[in-house]
Amino acid sequence: MKKLTLVLGLLTAIQSFAQSEIKTTVGGDMRLRHESYDSKNGAGKDVYDILRLRARLSVKSQINETLSTEFRLATGTGGTATNQTFSGTRNYDFKLDRAFAKYAPNENVLVKAGRTDNPYIIVGEHNMLFDADLNFDGASVTYLHKAESFSAQLIFAHAILVESTSKEPNADAKLNSAELALRFGSDTHGFLATFAEHSFQGLRGHASVVVGATAAAADFQGNSFDSLNYRYNYDVTAVGLEYTYKGGSVPMTAFAEMANNNATSEEDTAVIYGVKFNKLKKKGDWMVSVDSREVEADSTLAAMTDGDTFAGGTDGRSLNTTLAYNLEDNANVMLTYLNGKTGIAPGGAKLDRNRLQVDLNIKF
Repeated sequence: MKKLTLVLGLLTAIQSFAQSEIKTTVGGDMRLRHESYDSKNGAGKDVYDILRLRARLSVKSQINETLSTEFRLATGTGGTATNQTFSGTRNYDFKLDRAFAKYAPNENVLVKAGRTDNPYIIVGEHNMLFDADLNFDGASVTYLHKAESFSAQLIFAHAILVESTSKEPNADAKLNSAELALRFGSDTHGFLATFAEHSFQGLRGHASVVVGATAAAADFQGNSFDSLNYRYNYDVTAVGLEYTYKGGSVPMTAFAEMANNNATSEEDTAVIYGVKFNKLKKKGDWMVSVDSREVEADSTLAAMTDGDTFAGGTDGRSLNTTLAYNLEDNANVMLTYLNGKTGIAPGGAKLDRNRLQVDLNIKF
């Protein structure tokens, strides 16, 4: 009788929730990927193919006019790795990828807290400093000011990288950021300028923040280290520029960004510039993008950079080219070639890191 009462109570609660004014949407995406590797290592050359899957499921709820939430599950190990390599008949794990609340008391202010998506404005939507799959444990506040042909966004963000149980003050490894993004232009031309300060604190003398890593040299993915600890903190100043032309039949975006780590004076700079043509919106749309980047060893925290370009991390350069075509409104095929090299620091062992990716992306 008690079990029947409990079931009836749950059904009643679910029905009441469904009939309430809370608007809940379920969505997600799936990516099937074939990758071909052609790279060098200390022992010779690696050439092999691999098949991978990424699946993500999200639930978004608009609680009221000012408050909303988002939960998302994803395959993979987390961090910059949401791919699941095909490996027999065993089931894959789904992990909590995002879980955060959004509070917007008015049209100018947005507060996020929890395991959030990337809060920063990034020119060209590039991934040189922050991998596209990366999420942040912490909070951010964004203030937006709009005028007729001009807008300014001011973003403050705090994220925990490693939560310490030490009694010492300020023992956590964390990221504190401030960014100003300015947009202006017309119906034909658009300009975006970003000025950001990303202060990675508590890293110097700390072990690697890469979850699950074991090999000493690989833990730091290009960053300098001593006795299995980071040699430096990372106080990164980044300046980005973007120009968008919307006047013709094929929209174009050109962008560039430079980042510098003020905590050291050697191998401290990262630069990216690129161009994109067209966008994927409807069936039959196409897109082409090309970017060139050089990321010196200690220009930024390697654990957060793109995990695909020159096998992830820093101390590398690459020319990345992407071609994409919309098979349907919510499905596209994408071809990406990453022509990279690691060990670019003076005296480093320069090794090729080339990768071809063929993706089928489906959203719902």
